[in-house]
Amino acid sequence: MAISPLIVLLLMVAGLSFLAFLFIESRSSHPMLPLSLFQNSTFTVVNIVEVLVFFTVVSLLFIFSLFFQQVQGYSATAAGLRFLPMNGAFVIASIFSGWFAARLGSRFAIATGLMLASIATFSLIRINANTEYGVILWSLILSGFGSGLTLAPLAAVGLSSTPSAKVGIASAVINTSNRLGTILGVAIQGTILTQQLGSDLARSLSTWGLPSNVQDRLIADVLHGGFKVPSQLPLNISTPAMHQAISNAFVSGLHATVLIASIALLSGAFLILVFVQPTFKQVTKNYPVYIKHKK
Repeated sequence: MAISPLIVLLLMVAGLSFLAFLFIESRSSHPMLPLSLFQNSTFTVVNIVEVLVFFTVVSLLFIFSLFFQQVQGYSATAAGLRFLPMNGAFVIASIFSGWFAARLGSRFAIATGLMLASIATFSLIRINANTEYGVILWSLILSGFGSGLTLAPLAAVGLSSTPSAKVGIASAVINTSNRLGTILGVAIQGTILTQQLGSDLARSLSTWGLPSNVQDRLIADVLHGGFKVPSQLPLNISTPAMHQAISNAFVSGLHATVLIASIALLSGAFLILVFVQPTFKQVTKNYPVYIKHKK
């Protein structure tokens, strides 16, 4: 499946706009985004990892909501309810992550959470169209818990690595990284899913001996119809057979997104272990320290 020329043009405009923004900010005496913040490798890595964490969490929510509805036939409400355990694990881990990091160190807490989430996410590669929810549940819970375990330590490391005068803008940058990860998770993983689904479905349609123009029409109908079986099928293809082919193609695309998500989390753990010092502690110049003198 070819990429639309319009998409290529928009990507080029976005890339040039970003470069222009960086050029202007680097020349400004009072920049909106002080690029000097990124001279600190720890701060840069924290923001990259923030992007990777939200890239994974949001893409899993997006892809599996489609999987539950389009492949397994759940309603939108039923599919949403199936994410409650994952979201709950994410929130619980976020609450206790500060306590965990204070006792074992931010570096250890972040790396542990990322590796746990990576392993749990990768385990989802074994599912198929008929996999029961109970099998998927524990992988989603562990992935959410591991991701949530990273948030508070990441924020602490990022803010503590910046000068006190720039803590406010540093916090805004980290928050922006979260939003960027969210956007990229849906955009990139959604594109990978549809590209892989279309490619895999084309192979299935080829086995039925359909002409290429008919294959293209059916694939376009499936993608534009929300991965649903087209209303008009060739006589030699039954509706159940087409549904099975779409489901198998969707799962193939899901496997690709799961693999990428797990690699993203593992890459984040590697970056933390390499660039964050094992003895990292919050820089006290960013925060007032009060010492109680004995009388």
